[in-house]
Amino acid sequence: MDARQQRFVLEYLQDCNPTAAARRAGYSPRTANNTGYRLMQRPDVQQAIAEAQAARAQELGDSAEQVARDLLVWCRAAAEDRDWRGLGKLVELRMKHLGMLTERIEHSGPGGGPIQLAHDAARRIVEDSGAADLAHALFERVVQHSSQPGLDVVGPEVAGRAAPAPAKPPAD
Repeated sequence: MDARQQRFVLEYLQDCNPTAAARRAGYSPRTANNTGYRLMQRPDVQQAIAEAQAARAQELGDSAEQVARDLLVWCRAAAEDRDWRGLGKLVELRMKHLGMLTERIEHSGPGGGPIQLAHDAARRIVEDSGAADLAHALFERVVQHSSQPGLDVVGPEVAGRAAPAPAKPPAD
């Protein structure tokens, strides 16, 4: 592989995007899409990428193991020194590292208020759009053309939010 191809391998490891890696490696931006695809088809480039990814995985695994070992050593040292506050923090960090603790999950709505439910949102949309006024006017027109009493018969405290009572089925 030449220097640009080696650079492509290093750039590909950043985001696994062959087009962007080709551009960053110095290939023409106009042909970067085709160049990235062609380079990814080459066995030597595929092998170099696989080796680099394996080395990076080994490095990350080693560093994760080292962190776990260091935390354990620090916990033991804090316990021997009777540094309970430090030991508590180190145990917390170790538990987070091992996945035994999760971050706090918020169970409230925006600004700490209640969680907004779908029917609350729908009601708010209807109120904001004036659809309730339109429905009220439509209901009044229907009442005018029928013999049923309208909202004016219902008390004023209920009239703003009342829906007509469903008709009772005839008795058998």
